Parts: sequence; C-alpha cells; structure tokens
Amino acid sequence: MRLPTDELWFATSIAYSGTTLGIVAVRYSEHAWDDLAVRIMWRMLMTAFVVVLFSGVGVYWLAARMSRPLEALALAARKVADTDYSVRLPVQGNDELSDAVSQFNQMVTELAHKEEMRTTFGRYLNPKLVSEVFEDGQLKLDTHRQEVSILFADMVGFTEFSESTQTEQVVEALNRHFELFHFVIDHFGGHVDKYIGDAVMGVFNHPKEAPDHIRHAAMAALAMARACSQLDTRRHDGKPVSFRIGIDCGQGIVGSIGPAKRLDYTVIGNTVNIASRMGALGEGGDVILTHETFERLGEGFAFDSIGECKIKGISQAIECGQLKVKDEKMLRHILHVVSQALLTQRTGGNE
Repeated sequence: MRLPTDELWFATSIAYSGTTLGIVAVRYSEHAWDDLAVRIMWRMLMTAFVVVLFSGVGVYWLAARMSRPLEALALAARKVADTDYSVRLPVQGNDELSDAVSQFNQMVTELAHKEEMRTTFGRYLNPKLVSEVFEDGQLKLDTHRQEVSILFADMVGFTEFSESTQTEQVVEALNRHFELFHFVIDHFGGHVDKYIGDAVMGVFNHPKEAPDHIRHAAMAALAMARACSQLDTRRHDGKPVSFRIGIDCGQGIVGSIGPAKRLDYTVIGNTVNIASRMGALGEGGDVILTHETFERLGEGFAFDSIGECKIKGISQAIECGQLKVKDEKMLRHILHVVSQALLTQRTGGNE
C-alpha cells in the first residue's frame, strides 16, 4: 500500500506463522516517473499526429478522386448546353459517380439523336412546327379554325420553261428562288407550308399568332417580287424567270390532312383557294389581292384595281387589284430584307 506521505512510498509487512517480522518499504523516484509520463505523452502525440496525417492524405486523395469526375461532368454539361452533343465521358469504376457519368453519356446520346431528327424533319417538314414539337411540345396538332394570311407564288410559264430547259437547270432555278422566298417569309414571321411543283405556299399567324400578320404577308409578297427581279435569272430565250404572287386573309381550317400513315399538317379552306387564284390574275412580279383584304392592311400600301374578277369557286365577282407600296420607310425595309436574302444566298448562310 502507499504510505500517507507526499513522496511515492509504498510498504508491505512481512509475517511468519502469524508473527510480523518486519516491514519492507520502497520509494519510487519521482524523476523517473516524470520521464515515463513524458515519454508516454509524446508517444501518444506522435501516434495522433500520424493518424491525423494519414487521415488528411486519405481525405485529400478521396476528395481529388471524386472532384475530378465532377469537374469533368460540369465541363461536359456546359458543352452540351452550348449544343455540343459530341462530348462523351469515360466510365471508370463501378460506383455512384460512374453510374452518373454513364447516365450523362446516355442523355447526351439521346439529345444528339433528337437534334438529328429535328434537323432531318426540318428539311422536309415545316421547320416552325418541328421546332414547336421538339422544343416545348406545346403545339396542339388538333384540327381547328383560325384566321390566317396565305401567300402563294408560282412561276410564270413554268411548263414552257421545263420543256425547253435541262431538268437540272429547272431544279436549280426553282431552288434559288425558293431559298429567297423561304428567307423572306421567315423574316416576316410566316412559314413555308409546302412547295407544290413550281409554287410555294406561305402561312402567317400560325403556328404562332401575330396581330399584324396580314401586313407581314403583304410585305413578304412585295419583297419576294423584288427579290425575283434582282436575282434576274434568265431563260434560254432571254426572258426573265418571274413569279406571280397572290395573298388573302381570312378563316382557314388548320389540321392534319391525309391518311393515318401519311399526315400533312396544313391549312385548307376558302382563304387558301382565293390566295392561289389571285396570282393567276397578274403578270410576273405582280402581287394581287382582293380589295377586302387590302382594306385590312392599313397605311403604307396602295391598291391598283384591275376590276371585278370571277374567281373559281366563288359565286360572285370580287374586286381585285395589284398591291403597291407607297411608304418610303416600308420600302427601305423591304429592300433591306431583299439584300439580306440575296447576301445569305451568295454566302451560303455564313453571313
């Protein structure tokens, strides 16, 4: 037992046959005891330091191992946001991060496929409709009535031109003009609904509504006529390739037309028929419309009447006339659009 002193004394008795023979006392050195305590403390500190050091290295290595894939994933996501769908990330390991990378690659593949489908369909179908369906899916492809402005343009003397000209040259001439028409119609907020041989049909106020759609259709028609004259494509006989243009505004039936396996989402109705008939009343470069439609245009236009005309499918004769522009500011805008269309055609859309 320890003796009740300040120093480290420990004692025990020695007995024999029940008789205490003596007491043995031992005194520990306090200096040695302090040295032992210091050594134990340092060993504990060194052990804790080594544990902390290796833990820090392990945490840093683990964080770096996790952060590199996350940084690569963030960089790839920015590229995808910039419509770069060629990016792919290597899948390494079999953990949650590798699963995330694998899912990311699958997502990019699906986005690339979707963009490819959109591009392909946009070449053959209405690009605005394709954009509506692929981007937000808000377009309702149901059949309904809607006010629309319709523009028709067909080539003057196409039969004679196609019979006296090589097929490749006929197609080239049509495509050059259709490319200009597409640019002009799109600029003024319409879309090309379809190409019918040597004719093009443009629709305004659908699929997205525009309050001034009839004015836009009129300016597009005047710009198309100007574009034809400035393109100045000639036939073998020296006559210019020209188009007659007709426009009309009114109610149309918008919907899917055709058999279940081959639908055409288009506009039909009396407004479409009248617009297609208007062009036949004029000469090359003329824009023809009814006086009723002209009255809805507002200021900036002039109407050169050609009298009462009998329109196929319409019981009564309708006053028709040639559309002119008389507002200088509007004329400058139309000429600017024409120059932009011609420039885009020459540069292949790179300007």
